[in-house]
Amino acid sequence: MFDGIIARRLGMATPALRRLDSVADTVFYVGATCAVWRLQPAAIITHLRGLLALVALELARYTLDLVKFRREASYHTWSAKGWGIALFLAFLAVLAFGRTGWPVSVAVALGIVADLEGLAISLVLPGWRHDVPSVVHAVRVRSASRTT
Repeated sequence: MFDGIIARRLGMATPALRRLDSVADTVFYVGATCAVWRLQPAAIITHLRGLLALVALELARYTLDLVKFRREASYHTWSAKGWGIALFLAFLAVLAFGRTGWPVSVAVALGIVADLEGLAISLVLPGWRHDVPSVVHAVRVRSASRTT
């Protein structure tokens, strides 16, 4: 989250950099999940259904974006920012304190909400855009494109 704030303040937040930021976040969290699997597999096993739903939604989002826009989306929604904070807290709870309960459940639930919003945004937008804060903003973009 802070890398995006810094990039925007320095005037370096290009669409390509925003897409790479999303890719870097994905790689980081896949690596962190591998660390959890290695050190605290109970956290994965306990939340397997939700995690599989989350993976399915992530794959659906990437597939829809690639089919519709010929590239992956980089919306940086408010819900995704909330998910990022929840992920940080969940990984901290699991890796630092061995807690596999509610912090992970909250992170998975917020991830599902963020992915559903991302799917909705991709379905609503008439063309590829980056930095769409919410589905409400996507509806506004779509309405504006119809009136011009």
